[in-house]
Amino acid sequence: EAALKWAVNVKDLKFNDRIFINGHSEGAIVAMSMLQKLAQSKEEILQKIKLILLSGVPLEPFKKVVSSQLSKKEAKKFWDAYHRKDDKYLRSWGSVSYRYLAAAFAAKPLNDVMKSLAVEAPQLNIQIFQGLNDKNVSTKAIRDIEKWNAIQAAAKKPSLNVSIRYYEAGHNLNRTAMNDMVSLILGYLGTD
Repeated sequence: EAALKWAVNVKDLKFNDRIFINGHSEGAIVAMSMLQKLAQSKEEILQKIKLILLSGVPLEPFKKVVSSQLSKKEAKKFWDAYHRKDDKYLRSWGSVSYRYLAAAFAAKPLNDVMKSLAVEAPQLNIQIFQGLNDKNVSTKAIRDIEKWNAIQAAAKKPSLNVSIRYYEAGHNLNRTAMNDMVSLILGYLGTD
């Protein structure tokens, strides 16, 4: 959040009136949670955010996201280590600490954040890029938010300004998705 405010206020940045935010996986959670905080405090900076690119978006509660990535054998070891606050084991699993995981597990699910932003900041231009073969996050959850949003919009209720693209790719997407992201950004940089 501080970096975003800095970028907007630096006088000699050419495009500081056109802010782009990119969040992949847990970075999507960080980005959208920051945007929700800015929306709730009615920050003017939101007007300068032209594009939000999200990929590998974990919409479900983070505990569920982590659990879905573990086999039964791994799950027992992982949750035992988590309850013991065993950072050595947890770092070997995913380079994360107990403290990090506890905060992530306590955070509001991104699905709820997105629905809140439909009310608090419906003007945000959100572009989601999702791999259909993503083993880390649920593609079904992405389709569910897409369906929810269409129902909301049809009923003239608060909805997101969101576009979702699907790719034959895994969690880290593929070259086609990356090229599409770059094209979107370049398109916005070329407009006034």
